Amino acid sequence: RIACFLPGSGCIEFLFKANQYQVIKEISDESFQIHFKSLLWKVGRQLLVQGVMDRPFLHLEIRTPFGSSVEDSQVVNALQEITGPNNKAMNLAAWHSLYVEDTNLGSNHRIFASLKEDEFSGIEGGDQSFALELPVLALCETLGLERNSSAFQFLFFHQNVLYSVLYNQNAIAHLLRLNLEKLPNDSLQMRDRLLAHSRFVAAGQEKLGETIPCICLMGQEKSIQSVLPELSLTVHQSQRLIFEPAKKPNELTPNLTGDSKLSALYVQWGLALCSQDPEFLNHNLSNTAKRLELRDWRHSFSLLKTSCLVAFLCLLLFGLQWAFNLYHEKQLQTLNSAAMEHGPQVQRLADIRNQIAKSESRLLELKPLWSNPVAWTDVLSYLDRALPEEAGIENFQSQINSQGRYESSFKVWIKKWDEVDTLRSKLEKSPLFEQVSLSDQRRDIRNGTVDFTVQCIMGVK
Repeated sequence: RIACFLPGSGCIEFLFKANQYQVIKEISDESFQIHFKSLLWKVGRQLLVQGVMDRPFLHLEIRTPFGSSVEDSQVVNALQEITGPNNKAMNLAAWHSLYVEDTNLGSNHRIFASLKEDEFSGIEGGDQSFALELPVLALCETLGLERNSSAFQFLFFHQNVLYSVLYNQNAIAHLLRLNLEKLPNDSLQMRDRLLAHSRFVAAGQEKLGETIPCICLMGQEKSIQSVLPELSLTVHQSQRLIFEPAKKPNELTPNLTGDSKLSALYVQWGLALCSQDPEFLNHNLSNTAKRLELRDWRHSFSLLKTSCLVAFLCLLLFGLQWAFNLYHEKQLQTLNSAAMEHGPQVQRLADIRNQIAKSESRLLELKPLWSNPVAWTDVLSYLDRALPEEAGIENFQSQINSQGRYESSFKVWIKKWDEVDTLRSKLEKSPLFEQVSLSDQRRDIRNGTVDFTVQCIMGVK
């Protein structure tokens, strides 16, 4: 969460999630001045950012060897060349590179430098404070990414100040700030300055009779055209700024009226963008010592609060466990007393179950006493017909199995070995014999016969 405060316009709280900024809460300027200390101690709030107006800045041109970066000493030397070595009224506060152009003579760097005019304290304990030019630059970079345009002019209007940002070759090239209260009321003169600003990077297009587009955010076109009615604007609606379902832009900060309500919201959104961009963090105007001191207090307070919360949860879990054990102990005593009362009935039921189990096991061991009759005459007659001329049977035995069927076995001797399979085939085809199996065949050397045993189940009549 990011709380962005703009003096005179209140505070807007954003939720940064999935590369989008959602407006989740608004706080009026009066309420913020009274309750801002409580915001600093809220658990879960990460940043408190403030916007500052009318801070001095400069654009510097620095050339380095091809592919080299700019160092701090080069920026200080360039600033001294402009202001003079004895002029201490304009000290360098921070800088970052806006635009790099590689040429045959080297790399030309356009530097945005913010200057120290006086000591700025800002919100006591606030995390970050930025001059309003930086949110405007952040908004312009967001438009460049969303529109996928290589060159355009971005116009932004807030509290009688018109900002013009030139975007060229997918990077910010220059920022112009026009305070309308300090300029003449001649709109043609302001128009000429804006057109001259466009020509700074669009000279090539103007030779072809083309101009780069002028873009503004949704809701700003009326304010800008009231100052420059001849200007042709392209309105852009960003997809990264979203509202709660019940909120609309015209319902925010009721202490403001007109388009200034929406422009303040855009500035606060730009502050949120600055807080997430490492290039802008060097321009933070907040008191570092106070910020770090309050951050240590925040961490200590959060640690103490977390420890108390963990201790409370431990005590709560201990109490719940004690109550759970006590309840189950009472339930166990109730069940034990009920078991003692119903003990004889339970034992009687157990004896009955044991008797039933024994009876079932005995029933499984019983064999059927009745079996369908077997036509033994037909069996013996068929065996006589099935056997070869030089063959015979011995030890014919039969007994009833557990299914009530007759299992029979008998020994067979045959003179010729190749007649064994013929006998097997005849027995298997007959309905009088089932599940016919033959043992291994052995030849008796003494009398020259082949001996084997036949096992089968007799068919029913």
